[in-house]
Amino acid sequence: MELKFNSHDKECFMSYKGIVNRGGYFSSGKQALYFDSSVKSSSSHVGPCKAWGDSIDINEGEYISIVEGYITGKVDRWGRKTRSYTIGFVFDRLGVVRMYRMKRRYDDSHGSSWPNGDKTTLEFEREFDADKVTKISNEISSINKERNDQKAKIEKQKAGSEFVGKIGDRVQIEGTGRYVTSFAGKYGYSYLYIIADADGNTFKYFGSKNIGDGEKKFNISMVATIKKHEEYNGEKQTVINRPKAL
Repeated sequence: MELKFNSHDKECFMSYKGIVNRGGYFSSGKQALYFDSSVKSSSSHVGPCKAWGDSIDINEGEYISIVEGYITGKVDRWGRKTRSYTIGFVFDRLGVVRMYRMKRRYDDSHGSSWPNGDKTTLEFEREFDADKVTKISNEISSINKERNDQKAKIEKQKAGSEFVGKIGDRVQIEGTGRYVTSFAGKYGYSYLYIIADADGNTFKYFGSKNIGDGEKKFNISMVATIKKHEEYNGEKQTVINRPKAL
């Protein structure tokens, strides 16, 4: 008999089982936050609730990710020699709390199956480790604080931006440019750049000139024509065109 997974489930199984092999704890706060934003968002069972025929309790703050492969004999097809291999990993903010082996009931005459909660077995339960709990919790708090500080800094910058000049004015701009995106259109490539000047005002350029020459962030001195004034996500932006480097 051979155990097989599709590529996605195999990758998930190896990743989740690796956490179990480390005692059920994430390796870092960064990994914990990744799972919270990625794996949790794709889970159909976020606690408090029950899963797999009401055989698994998902508590407040927990969620389950189910990985499914199949065990097959000589022939690679569904039938009496082929059965699913289903593992449920219950996560919380620190890692894998519990791991379950889940079974199915089968109707081979129709090729169908459904959860058999009576045969769900607990394969792993995490033991409390005060040092790891403290380490991961502190790392999560530190990362969240850094993100919140950065968000507050950006919001403060947005609030300080004012419209510059009048429509049609030719103005000189000196500041820091930031590449946002580019794409190919009917008439060639178009580029989107955001420029912040020393006074905290924001300029937006969208056009065919690659004013940053491919750099993600750069200093720039140029003249441009004010095309319009607009607000985006609460930030006043002066939209420019016809830029010319100085």
